Amino acid sequence: LYDFLKELYLFEDVDFDKWSSLISNSPYASPFQTPEFYDFINKNQNMEVQVFAVGAKAYEALCVVTLQKEKGIKGYFSRRAIIYGGPIIATTATEEQVKDLLTEIQKFYKSRAIYIEIRNFFDYSVYKNLFLANNFRFVPWLNFQLPVQSPEQINAAISKSRVRQIKKALKQGVTWQVAEKEEDVLQFYNILSDLYRSKIKKPLFEKEFFLHFFRANMGKYLLVYFNNRVIGGIMCPILPQKAIY
Repeated sequence: LYDFLKELYLFEDVDFDKWSSLISNSPYASPFQTPEFYDFINKNQNMEVQVFAVGAKAYEALCVVTLQKEKGIKGYFSRRAIIYGGPIIATTATEEQVKDLLTEIQKFYKSRAIYIEIRNFFDYSVYKNLFLANNFRFVPWLNFQLPVQSPEQINAAISKSRVRQIKKALKQGVTWQVAEKEEDVLQFYNILSDLYRSKIKKPLFEKEFFLHFFRANMGKYLLVYFNNRVIGGIMCPILPQKAIY
């Protein structure tokens, strides 16, 4: 299926040490392109995952691609290949290597997906012409990056009104902590499910998706409690020492 003279590999041939090294050194690394994310997606129904890598002595570019589809008869017509975060690219990668990666991904999903979408969380403008030449269309989007090196830096970024709200909530007995048991994750899911059904009105992953994330080693649930019940929270993929999403 692949021309190995171009040093391109699928998952069964991927070297995990080279994968980890690329994650540690690339400015485009995210938790959505890690072995942990690959394993997490593999545990979910209606989702498939594949990884592509280019390089010999070291990987110069790597991409984890998630294939998602709806249940039942909608499945065939809703097949989409999503590259969360964007491909991981080394600073030493050549345009030819990145081009080979994109080309082979497109070949692989030509009959498997309706479209391929890169949800990039980084500035890939240096590769913009390469993406366009490979039939991708650029859609402007807005990503927020907030530095969190110190408590003072974090507090300075919070409005005074928000600080007052937080202090009032704490006085009334509201607390927060990292989720420690599946029961709390399910309470969080129930809140999210109600929101998606009543306000957002879009499909939501099954509860097993959220439980698999809890069991996986790729992030945390930060939950808000009142009277020993979960009243809010956030699901956070994490790339250690770099960023929380």
